[in-house]
Amino acid sequence: ALACVQADARDSADVLAIDEARAELEEMDERAARGLECKVCAGMTIAEITEALDVSRPTVNRDWRFGRAFLAQKLGLELGEDELADAEGER
Repeated sequence: ALACVQADARDSADVLAIDEARAELEEMDERAARGLECKVCAGMTIAEITEALDVSRPTVNRDWRFGRAFLAQKLGLELGEDELADAEGER
């Protein structure tokens, strides 16, 4: 399971569902999965992810939007309008 998900914060079914979704994303788009992990698990900023993955800011933004939407869809969550907006304004 994802190391960033605290066992006491979520039940084991949630952890398993998140890890399965992450693994499926990784099969589809490894870079987007890495960016998602950097943002969600490590709390990295877009600028930090850009540097860590050695890709452009627009690429990180695109990957973040895709990864976030993919994860939400797999977990049956709905993203609000502000969450669908461009990631430029994010930390």
